[in-house]
Amino acid sequence: MDNTTKQHYYMACAYLTFVPVTAGKTPTVDEINKAHLNSVFCVLDDDGKPPCITAKHLTKAQESLQLQLHAKTEGTEIDVLDLTFTGFFYLGLMTPAEFLNTPCANDSTVQ
Repeated sequence: MDNTTKQHYYMACAYLTFVPVTAGKTPTVDEINKAHLNSVFCVLDDDGKPPCITAKHLTKAQESLQLQLHAKTEGTEIDVLDLTFTGFFYLGLMTPAEFLNTPCANDSTVQ
């Protein structure tokens, strides 16, 4: 896909519940942690048809959110107990360059 193909961008918001992994020990209620995280994903424009968020998109968003969580807790082994999507927000139909606000050589509208 080139940098001029328009895509529908969404932001997925989620609430993740996790515990530190301790060998041979069941976590207590006090050890349960939570995090609110966001992830952006896109759906290809299908000739003007309304975009559909499929199971594949949800899976990619979930993977991205869990990777973010593991990066934030680097050095601590964790077990994700639950991930609940709390919202999906439509960001717009745009090219990757427009989304990243990367000016094209002939585009004077980007600031």
